[in-house]
Amino acid sequence: MPASAESARVAAELAARPGADVQPVLLVATRADGAALTTADERALADVTATVTPSGLPRVGPPAPTMAGDGRAAYTLVPVRVGAENSDNVATITDLREGATPAR
Repeated sequence: MPASAESARVAAELAARPGADVQPVLLVATRADGAALTTADERALADVTATVTPSGLPRVGPPAPTMAGDGRAAYTLVPVRVGAENSDNVATITDLREGATPAR
């Protein structure tokens, strides 16, 4: 692809930005029984987030999980390093899912 192509220019611009290779992934927690999350569930999500966040990457979003209005779900953002190929990203998400075990 020629360097003058729009997609090549966008790729070059993104590569020049600091942190362009780090993107947030939304990690959502719910209970299997559909009940409202407990304080212990919230702590477990914070612990899982700390466990699966790669060292050396900047935190994204608020430090504590954000609760849904009805209390039945919470989410947090986890930074991941974006791969050059989609297969790299699939592997990253697979590793993230394996590290995010259900709270019991």
